[in-house]
Amino acid sequence: MKRYLVEEGFLVKDYLAPEDAPTKDLAEEFTKGWLDPDVRAVFPICGSEKIFEVIQYLDPLPLAGKPVIFCGSSILSALSLWLNTYADLVTFFGPHLPFIHSYAPQREPEFTVQSFWSMVLWRSGRTKRISSAHERYNFFSVRDTSLPRVTMRNIYLQNHLIKDAKKRDVSFFTNLEDSVEGATCCITLGAMLALRKMGSLEIRPGSIVFTETMDWSLEQVWDALNELTQAGVFTNAKALFLTALTERTDRRELQYPELRDPKRIQEFCKLISSLLGLPVLYGFPLGHTAYKLTVPQGVRCTVNPIDGSVTLSEPPVK
Repeated sequence: MKRYLVEEGFLVKDYLAPEDAPTKDLAEEFTKGWLDPDVRAVFPICGSEKIFEVIQYLDPLPLAGKPVIFCGSSILSALSLWLNTYADLVTFFGPHLPFIHSYAPQREPEFTVQSFWSMVLWRSGRTKRISSAHERYNFFSVRDTSLPRVTMRNIYLQNHLIKDAKKRDVSFFTNLEDSVEGATCCITLGAMLALRKMGSLEIRPGSIVFTETMDWSLEQVWDALNELTQAGVFTNAKALFLTALTERTDRRELQYPELRDPKRIQEFCKLISSLLGLPVLYGFPLGHTAYKLTVPQGVRCTVNPIDGSVTLSEPPVK
């Protein structure tokens, strides 16, 4: 990963705690790296459920005083949203470095890699190893990167661009009739539940909540959303975007075949919409999907119900 970053033109500093480091030490190491005057971005290598313990030792005030770029997904979406909420910083929901560097055994497609660099650096054309036209142009529609408005297109509405049938792992559905405006709020459903139990989950008024799961049945998703609804989590939200409900792909047989059934998903989304009292969309390249966009937290956006695209109304990085 260091070699990859250096080849991309970056300077690299390691802030790696011992594997058996106490939780408090992990929080201190994270803060130390964040406040380092030479550090402009913090890219986590991996995440685990220990992040919920680490968060309890983090002080948002000093972190807020030094904005840096932070990107994390899956369980680390908890830290991404926490930083956005309590340190009032724009962070990102996106892939971790082990999956995007050139020498990774399970490297992400160029669609994902290009999205990551274009978004966190707010420029296009960063990565030169583009393998196909749709991966170069489909995710980030902007002609002048100095302009604030950028549209992230939804590749899952353009299946002709996905040549590998195994990567068509998400369909698109919505009962949203008109475009909806709000602020991005991206977090996995499991991380949302954990933060709520800690008393550290805050969905700001006017948020469009983007959430997803991997290896959860529809019943589990329903139970989780019902619990969060009863707790009033979505009271002031504008819409819910279930970006993906997927499962592991390294098994011989699917354990959750209903997740690949568009009709079941449509019926489920209608039930969820009634439960939350909100419009619901399903299917977007974010999270545990074959194609992954990098999306900023806390940025004004507009969701288009016709094509499932998301247009950012302001730049995440200034």
